[in-house]
Amino acid sequence: MRDRLIITITDFNGSKHFNAHQIIKKIIFAIAVLILSSFIIGFIVINILSNNVESLNNKKTELTTLNNDYEQRIGLLSSQIEQKTLELKNFSDSLENIESLIGLNDDKDLPLQERVDLAKISSVHKHHMLNSIPNGSPLRTIKINGNFGWRIHPTLNKKKFHKGIDLKAKRKTPIFAPADGIVSYIGFQKKSGFGKLLILTHNYGFKTYYAHLNKIPV
Repeated sequence: MRDRLIITITDFNGSKHFNAHQIIKKIIFAIAVLILSSFIIGFIVINILSNNVESLNNKKTELTTLNNDYEQRIGLLSSQIEQKTLELKNFSDSLENIESLIGLNDDKDLPLQERVDLAKISSVHKHHMLNSIPNGSPLRTIKINGNFGWRIHPTLNKKKFHKGIDLKAKRKTPIFAPADGIVSYIGFQKKSGFGKLLILTHNYGFKTYYAHLNKIPV
């Protein structure tokens, strides 16, 4: 019993004896179990946190890559938008010039598509009018030998009204109609002095006369 500490507790029910050495062992065992449990739990928690950190780092890397990719795409799209904006401005300027040339009132309040449609309609209409109304020369080369109006007649040697324009050309030179039309007269006129005469009837009430012809192959 030497070197042992015995604790005696007495109450109404009697006395109880406790060995202090056994109590200390139990306390030490409990502390060891607590430390070991804390170590195991801490290891598990650290491992879980480490895995979470690694996963977050991987996601961060992916997001950084995606962000760089999006920035490059945004830069490319911005460049394309600037280019398209410049092209649209140049197109709008060209459209204004076309509207001015065809005599279309420039209404910038209208949508661009409507302005384009109006320009198309006006240009097609004017193209049709230019093809229907005589314009230009019936010869490839223009050499005027006699003007329209009052003049001294080359054979009668007196002042007389000239009803046409004399174009100088070699014999058998091809003659072209200056606009779409219908042949309304072919014949020889001696009294008028026109000789072999061709008359074309055009749209909008226009007529053109071609006199002093060598032959009329129509």
